[in-house]
Amino acid sequence: MGTSKALIMTGLILVMAAPAIWAGGHLPEERGQKLFQDQNAFGGEMSCSACHPDGRGLEQAGGKTGFRVMGQNLNTLEEAINLCIVNANKGKAIAVDSAAMQDLVAYIKSLAPKTPAAPGYGAPPRGTSPGYGAPRPAPGYGR
Repeated sequence: MGTSKALIMTGLILVMAAPAIWAGGHLPEERGQKLFQDQNAFGGEMSCSACHPDGRGLEQAGGKTGFRVMGQNLNTLEEAINLCIVNANKGKAIAVDSAAMQDLVAYIKSLAPKTPAAPGYGAPPRGTSPGYGAPRPAPGYGR
């Protein structure tokens, strides 16, 4: 009885994990990048990368809350994406809550510049100071 339950549980786990296994474990931004580069993705005439090679020009788009695209004011990144799909690509708008839209948004957000490491880590700078961590004399007092 215990063995059959274990087999059933293993089977259920495999069935639930199958979509992730078949998808190859790709991240949303990787799937979004593929859509971004596919000229046939939305029934249009060209890909998003035809106007934005390697996402150029969209580095700041993921953090914006308002957009001005093709003379129109838009409130969300999803609206901006659909405007470009329809007007520039001559394709069909995609549902805002679709997996394709979520993947495109994830890709565009991934284009944001990475924040550099905070200064002050690593070896101390070389110089004529009295030493790393040593107190410095106050200007104009003594010395």
